[in-house]
Amino acid sequence: MKPPQHTEPGVITLFRIIDPLAGACIFSILCFLYGVERFRYLNNSMFIFLTVVVVFTYYKVYRTWQIASLLNMVQKVIKACILVIMLFLSILYFLDVPGSVPREVYILWLSIWGVLIILFRLLYHWLVVNNIIHGMYIHNAIIYGINTATPNLINWIQNNSWYGINIKSIFLEKGNLKNFHGIPVLLADGVLPTYVAENNINIVYISQKDIDAAKIDQILKDLSDSTTAVFLVSDIFSQ
Repeated sequence: MKPPQHTEPGVITLFRIIDPLAGACIFSILCFLYGVERFRYLNNSMFIFLTVVVVFTYYKVYRTWQIASLLNMVQKVIKACILVIMLFLSILYFLDVPGSVPREVYILWLSIWGVLIILFRLLYHWLVVNNIIHGMYIHNAIIYGINTATPNLINWIQNNSWYGINIKSIFLEKGNLKNFHGIPVLLADGVLPTYVAENNINIVYISQKDIDAAKIDQILKDLSDSTTAVFLVSDIFSQ
């Protein structure tokens, strides 16, 4: 069986390199312009690089691509930037590093770097939404089974069209239901792997009520020859 697919967009993975690198480079340039000794600002730049990597990863900044609200995304990035400067200055204090870097450098650095990475994300968001509107970056999805959380899942996908998910159909193991929330319903009956391959399905949501581990394992085995991402939609918190 293939390992779970990594679904993070490539641009977000690139941000993991750009964010700390941009922070370190901008700080070095400002220090150079202010006449700070080279060895000192190079050491500080290294600390900034590592601090950004740790804080942004721990604070889950690189999961903001999953957030529908631009305001919430920007707020999370701003808070992470503030945490970076606080942790960085704390490290310098506890290591008893002499304060040879002017205060203006830190203020300018945080302002320029913070605005820059936010602008990068706004540009990325605009490009993604614009491409989705024009029919690009669409992820075809199916839902396997129906539980109490399924309507919430469908509503979320339909209300966040910018995410680019198109639900093609819902699969049931039995029953006569032909339509659910405007989505056609089909019987699984062993046709799931063929349907996934022929319809370029990228995502499968398993939301069958009271499904057991053996059934989930069987679905994963059926889809093991595809690159489809599989998600389990539990109804335990849907009440």
